[in-house]
Amino acid sequence: MGESTRIKRALETAFSGPSWHGPSFMENLRDVGEIKARAKPLANAHSIWEIVNHLTAWQVFTLRVIDGAPYATLQGDADWPPISGSWESAVAGLESSHATLLAKIDQFSDDKIKENVPGADYPWRTLFRGIASHSLYHAGQIGLLKRACGA
Repeated sequence: MGESTRIKRALETAFSGPSWHGPSFMENLRDVGEIKARAKPLANAHSIWEIVNHLTAWQVFTLRVIDGAPYATLQGDADWPPISGSWESAVAGLESSHATLLAKIDQFSDDKIKENVPGADYPWRTLFRGIASHSLYHAGQIGLLKRACGA
């Protein structure tokens, strides 16, 4: 099995499961509606909707870098986009960017995936594995936020 296949598997299990550790990101979103998504039950914590927007922003950013945009760490509203539109559209955008990212990874040979991301000091495989870890990190946050909302 090639490196790209292993990375895609890690991204998919972190994003939609099944995961050995517990609920994946999308499994945690399964019963979240707009009211719960907007809620801020913990002081100084992002809402579930903000977290969804944040993950989408990083996936879309990564897609742009794959297509040749310069790499730079996201900051401010680019990193944590404000809530807008509908909750359903936010989730659909996340799912769409995830599917597109998986398709783009298919274009990476095992040699290319070991090359550094242009403008970064680490390889593509580190960026892609980081996205999987990022999804798991925020899946845990969503689990805590749901509990704080009484779910």
